[in-house]
Amino acid sequence: DMLWKTKECQKLGTKLMHIYSDEWEYKRFICKSMIKNRLGLCEKVWARKCVIKEINKKDFDLFINASHISGSVNSSVRLGLFYKDELVSAMGFRKPRQKKWSGYYEISRFATKLNTVVVGGLGKFIKYFNKKFDFSIMTYADRRFGEGLGYGKVGFKYYGETGIDYWYSDGRQRYDRFIVKTEKGKCEREKAAELGLYKVWGCGSNIWVLI
Repeated sequence: DMLWKTKECQKLGTKLMHIYSDEWEYKRFICKSMIKNRLGLCEKVWARKCVIKEINKKDFDLFINASHISGSVNSSVRLGLFYKDELVSAMGFRKPRQKKWSGYYEISRFATKLNTVVVGGLGKFIKYFNKKFDFSIMTYADRRFGEGLGYGKVGFKYYGETGIDYWYSDGRQRYDRFIVKTEKGKCEREKAAELGLYKVWGCGSNIWVLI
């Protein structure tokens, strides 16, 4: 499975990235940017030369949808880094869904302009958030793309990992697992089969926290 492949590559010192076919078909420009980033081929911008501002939902959604593989989500705190008045990176925060994280804010999205890396951007976002909001922070790092080690470099601690996640697919596109709503007398598997959908597994996520 995908997680097994990821772990086996780690043993060999190889960084493996998993991209689904629908991502390559519909978000190829984002996938290519992610590959370039890992190869060290992106243009560099230094965070110390950027101005940080809180941004509105419209600007945040437009930027995240254009640069994050998973698209935008509702975020109650939205921050942007501007270089020469251009938005080059954005980070969103929200209250976590799980009650166990009720004393935290979750990093909901973190993305950078395509084909660009903002050196020190993560640290600058975290420093600003801590100074203004003074909340503990947690986040999930999707293991399809990496282990989230950058969070460790700015003070986060590794907390553990989630279970393996999954989506449903019709063979062309993936759908959130919540699309399959069980009915009386039908389990999730039976309902999915009725809809012509099958499970597509992921790698789960690493959990990082900053107290």
